[in-house]
Amino acid sequence: MSVIVSALLPNVFDVEGAPTQEVELTREEAIELVTSVHRRAPDAARYIGLNDFQFGYYAIRVEPQRFVKGLLLPPALHAKISAHLAFAQKNNLGISVETRDDRSHVDAKPLLRLESDRFDDPQVQWTGSHAVEALRDLGIDYDTDKPHPLSAKELVAACEQRLDKVSDMDSARLLEIAEYAISQAGPDAQVLAA
Repeated sequence: MSVIVSALLPNVFDVEGAPTQEVELTREEAIELVTSVHRRAPDAARYIGLNDFQFGYYAIRVEPQRFVKGLLLPPALHAKISAHLAFAQKNNLGISVETRDDRSHVDAKPLLRLESDRFDDPQVQWTGSHAVEALRDLGIDYDTDKPHPLSAKELVAACEQRLDKVSDMDSARLLEIAEYAISQAGPDAQVLAA
């Protein structure tokens, strides 16, 4: 079983003035955006496909700065997505564009979607036993079968206490995650291993 340890942050789209998470596109607009990413920065996307027999055109989880850099759009398309692109850059959110050909039978429309996780979110992916052991080393009992939030403030204290005694990469990563959670969500921030 794999466990991801990450900061438990509020939904970035709940901020006043945030755009919707998705904007509907025409098929032509989606194709234009995907081919533009493929031409300018194909390695900026986690997955990219051009005229895939099942899914059509897609660019999934593109780094926002690389999505926008050198992007030349017709005025109408620029007006349609500029607020989304600016929000993605400001919050470092991944951008996905899909024609969604595989879901056309249910009238799924092409779209541009802002992902809810940030590119700069520190996190680790460990096996369940590795996560349990890393937390045990800090004096924290944790059952990955029953995940629950941990206080980031308490995690920082436990990590600092352990790191004063031994050099430990796992504790250093957990400290980074906990400090990031506090910097983003304040002193009541939480970390989740699930």
